Amino acid sequence: MASSSQAGIADCHLQKGNFAEAGESFAKAVSLHPTGFLSPQYLLKAADAYIRADEKIRAKELLNRLITEYPESRETSQAKMRLAELS
Repeated sequence: MASSSQAGIADCHLQKGNFAEAGESFAKAVSLHPTGFLSPQYLLKAADAYIRADEKIRAKELLNRLITEYPESRETSQAKMRLAELS
C-alpha cells in the first residue's frame, strides 16, 4: 500500500505542475515495491514527469531501468519510443 500511496502523492504533484517532484515520487513508489505489478508504469510516469521538468538525463536513466528490469512489460515499448525521441 505504501507504493500506491506514494504514486498518489506523485499524481498530486503532477496536477500542481511540480514535475520534478512527481518524478521523484513515482521513482520512490517503485523503490518501495520493486516487484509490484505497477512498477513499470510508475517508472514510465516518473520518466515522463522528468521530461516535462526538462531533466532529460534522469528521464533516460529511468527509461533504461524500465527496459532492463521489466523487459516483458507492456511499458517497455513505450520506454524505447521515449528514448528515441530524447536522442
